[in-house]
Amino acid sequence: MQKLLCRKINKVSTKVKREITNLKKLHDIDELSGENGRVLGFIYHNKEKIYQKDIEKEFGITRSTASNTISLLEKKGFLKRNNSEEDQRLKSLVLTEKGINHVKIVSYELSKFDKEIEDNFTDDELNQFISYLEKLEKILDERKKNND
Repeated sequence: MQKLLCRKINKVSTKVKREITNLKKLHDIDELSGENGRVLGFIYHNKEKIYQKDIEKEFGITRSTASNTISLLEKKGFLKRNNSEEDQRLKSLVLTEKGINHVKIVSYELSKFDKEIEDNFTDDELNQFISYLEKLEKILDERKKNND
C-alpha cells in the first residue's frame, strides 16, 4: 500500500479550512482570510506589545508580506498602529473594537469545533496525534532551515 502522506495531510487541511470558512460565513465575519484572522488572534492573545517584526517571525513571512497584511487589516478597521514610546521608528499593533469582536467570535467557534473533533478521540489518541503533528512541524521547520 502506497502511503501518500502529503496528499492526505493536504486533503484534511483543506477540509478543516473549509469548515472554518463556513463557521465564519455563518456569523457574517468572512471578510478576512484565515492568515489575516490568525494575525489578529496572535495580536489579541499576546500580553506584550506586538510589532511588525513579531508578525514576520511568528508566521514565517517576509517583511513585505507582513506589511501588506497589516495595511489591509488597518484599512478594514481591524487594527491600528500606535507610535512606540521607546522607539519612534516602531509602531505597535493594537486591535480596534471591531478586531477584538472578530477574534472573540472566531475563538468561540473554533473552540466548539476543536471540542467536536477532540470528542472523537480518546485522550491517548489525542496526545499521540498532537505528538505526531509536532514532530511533523519540526521536520518541516528543519527542512526550511536547510533550504534557506
